[in-house]
Amino acid sequence: MSELEQNIVALELFIDEALLIEAEFAAALLEREIGIMRASGLGEEAIKEVLDADFAAKGRIFGQIENATKAHVAGMLTAASSSAQHEVYVDAGMSDLRRWVVVNLGPGAVTKPCPDCIGRQDRVEPLEVWQAIGEPGSGWSVCRQFCYCILVPEQVNIPGKVDII
Repeated sequence: MSELEQNIVALELFIDEALLIEAEFAAALLEREIGIMRASGLGEEAIKEVLDADFAAKGRIFGQIENATKAHVAGMLTAASSSAQHEVYVDAGMSDLRRWVVVNLGPGAVTKPCPDCIGRQDRVEPLEVWQAIGEPGSGWSVCRQFCYCILVPEQVNIPGKVDII
C-alpha cells in the first residue's frame, strides 16, 4: 500500500471517529438540556416546542452542535488538503524545509490571520518540526481549524503573506 493510500485510510478512520464523537456530543448535549428542562418543570410538549424553535433558529443548543460540527469538518478538510500537498511536494522531489505563508482573505473577511499565525510568517522549519509544533489548521493556534495559512517548500517563490481579495 502506497503512502498516499495509507494516508487516505488513516483520514477515513479519523473522519469516522470525528463524526462519532460529534454524534455523541450532540446526544449528550440534548440529553442534558432536556434533563434541565424537565427538572425545571417543563412538560414534554413544551420541551418539544423549545427544541423545535431552537432547531429552526439555530439557537443556543443546535447552534452549538452546528458550530462544533463545522469546526470538525473544517479540520478534516484541512488535514486532507495538507496531506495531499505534502505528497505532491515529496513526489516532486522538493525540499523538506517548509515556509509558513500567512493567507489573508482580505478586507471585510470574517476570518483574518490570527496573531499566532502572523508570528510564524516566513519562518522556515523541516516538515517534522511543523508537525511537532503545529501545522496550519491543526488546532494549535487561535484560529484553530479555520486557518487558511499554508506551508510551502522553501524554494517556492511566494510572498510570506498572501492577500486574497
